[in-house]
Amino acid sequence: MFRKDTTQAAHRGTQLRDTLSYTMQTILESRVKESSVYVNEMLHGFYLSDNLAQLKIFYEQLNYEKVSERISYEGVNLVADIGGQLGLWIGISVLTCCEFLELAMMIIRTAIDRISRRNVIRAHP
Repeated sequence: MFRKDTTQAAHRGTQLRDTLSYTMQTILESRVKESSVYVNEMLHGFYLSDNLAQLKIFYEQLNYEKVSERISYEGVNLVADIGGQLGLWIGISVLTCCEFLELAMMIIRTAIDRISRRNVIRAHP
């Protein structure tokens, strides 16, 4: 008799567990959205295996080319090239240009001195 009660209690426990499991499953299924079911089907491969395309890309060459910009002709090089061309074709150098400036300043200074001397001479007579 004790054995029979134990078997019946175990059977009732199994029924209760099955009922709770079914109830929980029903509650969970009612809360799952249709999109989640769709995503689960995609993850399990039903949708992906039917609609998958494999794409293989082959490169023509396995090297790459890096394109970058940088200054190739700077201002210093420009001035040096202009000076070189003037020296080659005309015979002018920086020293010659400075000498011409010095000559112009000396001519202007002499002219100013002569003008000022005339004014001084006229004031005394």
